[in-house]
Amino acid sequence: MPPKKKSSPVSRYLSKIGKKGGMTGKGAAKARSSEQARAAINARWEKARKAKEAGPEPPQD
Repeated sequence: MPPKKKSSPVSRYLSKIGKKGGMTGKGAAKARSSEQARAAINARWEKARKAKEAGPEPPQD
């Protein structure tokens, strides 16, 4: 078996952040209030209603 290579600083850094396993972006940083969630839902529904009223898009040739 060949001798083990020394890992590069980049490799060590990527290994370090990989061990976190995607733990960032969760909890309090990601949490939304019910008012914010309701506003987002209403915005999505309004967008869908407008798209439906506009009718289907013409086919592109």
